[in-house]
Amino acid sequence: MGMFILTSFLFECWVEMGFIYNLQMYVMHLLQDLVVYKILSKLPLKEAAKTSVLSTKWRCIWLTCPRLCFDGLAMFKCERGELFLHARQFIAQVNAVLQKYQGEVVEEFHIRFDFHSIPAHYLDNWVIFSLSSKMKNLALDLQTNDIERYPARYKFPFELLDSGSLSGLQHVQFSFVSIKPPSKFRGFPNL
Repeated sequence: MGMFILTSFLFECWVEMGFIYNLQMYVMHLLQDLVVYKILSKLPLKEAAKTSVLSTKWRCIWLTCPRLCFDGLAMFKCERGELFLHARQFIAQVNAVLQKYQGEVVEEFHIRFDFHSIPAHYLDNWVIFSLSSKMKNLALDLQTNDIERYPARYKFPFELLDSGSLSGLQHVQFSFVSIKPPSKFRGFPNL
């Protein structure tokens, strides 16, 4: 009985001093951030970035968006055969987003562009970034319209990977990618 009286007294003091109100406001603030994050995580990256103008509080939330989809056809509204005209701009935009990215987990990483227009070291860096971010879904659509002229394919960089970087990977989709794992490669553990 004495403990109940003491607890009741402390609660009344906290209410009078504003602690309970502050705690409720803090919890509401956290819930609002979680809801905004959940909504933004369902949007394409471009749409999530557009929300940054709605509120100063939201300005950087899009930088934690777990879906990083870079689709050259959608970005430049052109035919696949014209993508090479936009290669420098595409590379610059992908690099800019990845440099600013603040999220812990990349749920989806998708690149859609012609392989012959992007030097392989950029693709290697993007794949390494995505795998180091505990990525779950990886899609590389690097097909070209001119296969006879550009028969080479992107060589997936197995030598740059370790078991930790592959541990979160659950789905892989490749187009115009050469997969030649080293003899020591044990496979993708979660596919």
